[in-house]
Amino acid sequence: GSFGVVSNILTSYANATADSASLGISGAVNYFEVSTDTTAWVGSGATLTQTGSSSCVSASGTCWSTTLPVSLAGAPQPYAWTSDIQVAATTTNSSINVGGNFSWLKLFGTNSTSTEGTAIGGSANVNIFHSNTVAGIGAGAKVTAIGKLAVTANTSDLIYAVAPTSGKGSGLGLNGMASILEIDNTTSASISSLAQISAAFVAVNAEQDISSFNVAGGVGSAAATGVGMVAALVSTSLNTRAFVGDNSTELSATGATANDSNLTPTVIAGLSAFDLAVTALTVGRMTTVSVAAQSANNIPDPAETPEFLKTAPPNADFLTKAASFFVDAGIALLLNTTVAINNLTDKVSGPVNGGNVIAGAGSASVDLTSVATAAWIAGASVGYTPGGNNHVTVQALNNTIIDTASGAAALSKGAPGTDYTVAIAGAVAVTTSNNMTTAKIWQSTISAYQTTVQALAGGESTTLGLAVAVAAGSANSSIQAAASVSVAQVTDGVQANIDSSTITSNASYSSGNIGIFADQQTKIGIGAGSLYAGFVSVPDPSKSVGVGVSMTYAFIGDPSNGAAVSAVLSNSKVDQTNSLT
Repeated sequence: GSFGVVSNILTSYANATADSASLGISGAVNYFEVSTDTTAWVGSGATLTQTGSSSCVSASGTCWSTTLPVSLAGAPQPYAWTSDIQVAATTTNSSINVGGNFSWLKLFGTNSTSTEGTAIGGSANVNIFHSNTVAGIGAGAKVTAIGKLAVTANTSDLIYAVAPTSGKGSGLGLNGMASILEIDNTTSASISSLAQISAAFVAVNAEQDISSFNVAGGVGSAAATGVGMVAALVSTSLNTRAFVGDNSTELSATGATANDSNLTPTVIAGLSAFDLAVTALTVGRMTTVSVAAQSANNIPDPAETPEFLKTAPPNADFLTKAASFFVDAGIALLLNTTVAINNLTDKVSGPVNGGNVIAGAGSASVDLTSVATAAWIAGASVGYTPGGNNHVTVQALNNTIIDTASGAAALSKGAPGTDYTVAIAGAVAVTTSNNMTTAKIWQSTISAYQTTVQALAGGESTTLGLAVAVAAGSANSSIQAAASVSVAQVTDGVQANIDSSTITSNASYSSGNIGIFADQQTKIGIGAGSLYAGFVSVPDPSKSVGVGVSMTYAFIGDPSNGAAVSAVLSNSKVDQTNSLT
């Protein structure tokens, strides 16, 4: 059994095992796909007006709460609303998906027991996640709030993809598996530049939280030849955007028809707020790991007691049988004692007659990442009608950690009389990162005491490969080989700019301040290692060969659409300004 793990913990599961005296074959495929569309939208021409005389936001940060149906498993109970008017779309995915060839009790899922037996195990674990989370206010809508107006889109992913495989063959052992994880998410929060918005505070927030773990592991054992191949592939595309501008096509991402693409607004467009914050955030960790381990050992098991012939003939009389009983007991005691001594002294019970012992293991981890985090104001008019030292903030933040690791280990052990002992291990780790973090204002008129445009990127990117090959025992010749390769390509960009806009402050109040900031603090690490060792007793030392190779390659450059880091003010008019940073 699985101790209740399959029925109570796992989201999807596929496993196959096989036991055979001669040929054991098992294969498993786990395919899991989820597509989600979540929309919260104020349509074109709609009017929302907060009644009352004051904001409902209290010290606790909660305006009111809604009790959701119990059928919505996992939903918060109750759901707390934190703004006077709130347009919120939320998508949450949590899953644990397992596909492989393994035994919950014996580890090895595919087994063969005869000396000529073959064990073959293969598995594939494929997981695909696609989501669109869209919240917005369309063109021509009129929204009035005394306190706070919030438009929020949040996507949260917690994904475990695990693909184990294992096999044990007395003759030939083959293990192969692949684990594939694909994530494609769009998270959008927006207010149309053709809408009429009035509130003390306006927040437009889009946030993507991600934690993904894609792990593939293969373990194999054979008495003659063992081969293991493991691959883990992750493709991640995250598009997180928050903006005030043309959002006429945002609904199409969810499969809906754009509702305001041909609309002629009947309201005077503009956004009036004492504090306007447009924020896009991507945060989380993405881990990809592949491990392959293979052993081959043709040394007879000293724990196995050799067979002996009974001393009593088939037609023996009573006295002969009685005498034989004690003789047989003495022989059995002698053999068991010999086995115990061999175990303590690590001696081999006997040589083999030629043959080769070969162990090979290979693993590859590939992580392809594209994270776009953007916040902007475009084609909009922003101010604060009552007057005052108001603030406008446009901020894009990316803080993601990418871990990619690949490991391979091979052990070959030969008994006296073996021709060749060969151990081969190979590991490849590849990371490509094409992340863009942008914050900008363009073709807009901003009247504010403090205007800040900020694009920041942090996090880490680590790529590691390790290979180990060891040969031991006795043989006429020995070969060990270990190779690992790590490749990282990083073309990330962090850009903040104000272009083709007018930035000013209310002439009746203090002169304003403008800040444009771009900063990238991503830490990049790459490494590869190889280890080979030969502990084989060979007649001629020149016939023991060890080869170890490790290589790293890192390319860090500008993205295709501009500089890696830039903060730019261009083609714009700046007036009533105290400082520009």
